Amino acid sequence: MKQDRDNGTPAFNPILRTKLHRPQLSGRLVNRDRLIKTMDRVQEVPLTLVSAPAGYGKSVLVAQWIEQLDNPIAWLSLDVSDSELRTFVEYFVATVDTVSPGACGTTRELLEAASLCPVPILASYLLNELDAIDGSCAIVLDDYHRIEPLSPVHDLMLRMLEHPPQQFRFIILTRQDPPFDLPSLRAGHRVNDVRLQDLRFTAPETGEFLRATTELSISDEALTKLEREVEGWAAGLRLVSLALRHIDEPDAYLTRLHGSLPQIQEYLLREVLSTQDAAVRDLLLASSILDRFCAEVLDAIREPPARDDHGGYTAVAFLDELRKYNLFTFSLDAHGKWFRYHHLFQELLENELRCVHGPDHVAALHLRASRWFEGEDLIDEALKHALAAEDMERSAELIARHRHAALDANEWWVLDNWLSLIPETVLRQRAELLLARAWILLNYLFLFEPVPALLDRAESLLGEDPREEELRGEVALCRGYLLWPMGDGAGSLRLMKAALKTIPVAHVDVRSTAEEILAVSTHMVGKKDEAIRFLLLYRRLNDLKMPIDGPLPPEAQRGAVLGSILREAGILRFGRAPGSTDERPEYVLILSGYSEEHQDLVREYLDLFGVEGQVVDGRKIVLPFGPSVDPDAEGTIYAETRSVLDWLRLAASMVEVPAPHREAGIVGPGGWPGLPENRLITVRSSKEKPNNAVVSVPFRGWWFYIDATDSRSKESFQLIKFMVELRLNPEGIQQQVPVLTIPVG
Repeated sequence: MKQDRDNGTPAFNPILRTKLHRPQLSGRLVNRDRLIKTMDRVQEVPLTLVSAPAGYGKSVLVAQWIEQLDNPIAWLSLDVSDSELRTFVEYFVATVDTVSPGACGTTRELLEAASLCPVPILASYLLNELDAIDGSCAIVLDDYHRIEPLSPVHDLMLRMLEHPPQQFRFIILTRQDPPFDLPSLRAGHRVNDVRLQDLRFTAPETGEFLRATTELSISDEALTKLEREVEGWAAGLRLVSLALRHIDEPDAYLTRLHGSLPQIQEYLLREVLSTQDAAVRDLLLASSILDRFCAEVLDAIREPPARDDHGGYTAVAFLDELRKYNLFTFSLDAHGKWFRYHHLFQELLENELRCVHGPDHVAALHLRASRWFEGEDLIDEALKHALAAEDMERSAELIARHRHAALDANEWWVLDNWLSLIPETVLRQRAELLLARAWILLNYLFLFEPVPALLDRAESLLGEDPREEELRGEVALCRGYLLWPMGDGAGSLRLMKAALKTIPVAHVDVRSTAEEILAVSTHMVGKKDEAIRFLLLYRRLNDLKMPIDGPLPPEAQRGAVLGSILREAGILRFGRAPGSTDERPEYVLILSGYSEEHQDLVREYLDLFGVEGQVVDGRKIVLPFGPSVDPDAEGTIYAETRSVLDWLRLAASMVEVPAPHREAGIVGPGGWPGLPENRLITVRSSKEKPNNAVVSVPFRGWWFYIDATDSRSKESFQLIKFMVELRLNPEGIQQQVPVLTIPVG
C-alpha cells in the first residue's frame, strides 16, 4: 500500500495528500441558500450528483456547504490516473482515512495482493467497512468526469450505490453524467440532483457577486445585459470582476459585452491578462501546464533569462499575487505550499499559451517540469510531462531508470501502466522496457506465451557493452523462469545461477524471485535439503519481519543485499546442525573465512537480526537457524518461510480447466496453452471421480486431481505442501493444511 509523502516515510509513487483536501474558500461568497438547502438532502439519499459544465461553481458550492456542517466529509479530487481501479481504491481508502482512520483495513489488505480481486468481491468488502463506520459520513468525488468511460471504477461505484451503506453517502461532482443507470437510481429515490439550471447565478446573485468582488455601483440595465450574455456562468462573472478593476466606465463596458460563451471566455481572459504585469502574465501562462504547482516547480520551469528579465520577480511573489487577487487559484494543503488553478481557467490559460508561444516553447516547459518532478521522486508526474513534451526518449529512459523501484515497492501495476503509455514502436527499441513487460507477464500475470518473443527481441538489442550484463542476467532469469514449470530443473538452475551473478543485489524483487526459483530448481535435480534451506529465508528472521505480500521494509532490503554479498564472497552458507535427522532436520547459519575487508558487513548483517554469534575456531560464527529454534533464545535466528500464495497461484495456473468453465467465463484463459507432459506440476480435471489420484477435490460438478502415476507432479506437490505446512505450522505439529488450489474466479 502506498505511504503518504507528507508523513516523512519515503515511498515509491506515494499518495499525494494534496488530492485529499477540499478547495480553500477565500474572499466574500454569495449567499446561495437555495442551493445549500438542496445540498442538505445529502443524508436522505445515497448519491448527490452535482453535474454541470466547467466554471459553474460546483466545487465552490459543495465546499461552502461543507463549511457549515458538523459531520465529517472526506474530499478526493480525481484525475485520469484514477481510472485504474487499484489506484482509485487506494485513494478512496486514503480519503476515508481522513475522517475515519483505519475504517477500511481489510480493503487496504486486498490492495496488497499481486492481482486485484474481482469488482463484486472488492465492492462487498468496501461496502461492509463503510457500513461499519460509526455515525453519518460522506465522501466527495470531485472531477469524476476524468474517470475514463470504460474504467471498472464505474462498475465499483454502481455496485456501491445499488447496495449503499446505511449512513455513508457519495457526492459526485462532474462535468457530465457518469455512466450509471441513473434513471433506475432516480426511480428508486436514490439521487439528489444539482444541475446546470440550479447552479446558474440569478439576477440578484449576479448583482451581489459583483458588489462583493468589485465594490462598484453597476446599473440594473448593465446587470441585465451581463446576465443575458454570461447566462449565470460563475467563472465568467469572476473574469468580469477581474476585468472591471481596471475599467473606468463599468456600465458601458458591460453593455458592449456580447457573443457566445466561448468568445466571451477568450475575450475576458485576454482582458484580464492585459492588466497584469509582464512577469505575472508570463508565469500565468507558463504555469498552465501544471495540474498543481508550488514555488519550487514554478522557479524550475522558468528559464534563467526569463527570471533575470523580470528584475528578480520570484515564484513566491507570484503566489502571493494569486492569493491577493483570487485569480482562480485553490490551495491544496494546510501549509499553503501547493496550489492549482480552477480547471477551466487552466484550460483557457493553456490555450492562450499555445497561441502566444510555439510548440517548442511549450515542450521546453514540460521538459523542465519533468526533470523537477523526477528530482522529487514524483515519477508519475515526471512521465506525464515528458509525454506531453512528446519526448519519447526521455519517457522511455524514465521508465527504464525507475522500473526496479516500482517492482521493489510491489507496485508492478504502476510499471505496467507506464509501459502502456509508450508507443509500441518505441518500446520495441528498448531492452529494459521489453524486459519489464516480460517480467510482469511472467511473475504477476502468469501469461507465459508472449514472453519468449519479447526475450528474443530484447536480447537482439544487447551489444558487447559490459554495462548490459545486468540486462543479460534478466534475460537469463526470465528464460529460467520459463523452464522450471516445464520440468527442466537443470536448465532453470543453470540460468538462475547465471542471473544471480549479474543482477545487482539492490534489485530485491527480481533477485528474491531468482533465489526462490533457484531453490525449486535445486529441489528438481534432487538436492532437497539445499532447496529447503533457500526457502527458509523469506518470511521472518527474528524480529525482522517481511510482509506476506508487498514491498520489503528497508531493513529487510538491506539484509537481502548483505546476504547476497556475503554468499557471493563465500562467507555465508548453511549447514545441517549436529544431531539433525531427516525426520526433523535442523540447520545452522555459518559465517566463516572473512577478512577485515568484510568484517563490518558481517557485523551489520548480524545486527540486523539482533544476534550475537557463537564464535568457533577464531572467525567462524555458527547460528542455529530455522523454524524449530527458540524465537527468544540468544544467538539464534528464528526463520519462517515467506508467503506461499504465489506458488499456489502458479499451481492454479497449471490446472486443466474444463471447456464448459472456460466458455462460460468462470475461469480466465490461464498462463499456459495446452498441458505439456513435462511441466513441473499438472492438476487434471475429470467429470467423473478419478480412480487413480493421489489427491482429488470436487468443484462445480468436476473433479480436480493429481494423477498417482505423475511422479513429477507428486514430488512438486509434496514440496508445495511442505512449504504450506512450514508456513502454517513451524513447530512441526500435525494439522490439516490446504492440499490443492484451483482457479475459482
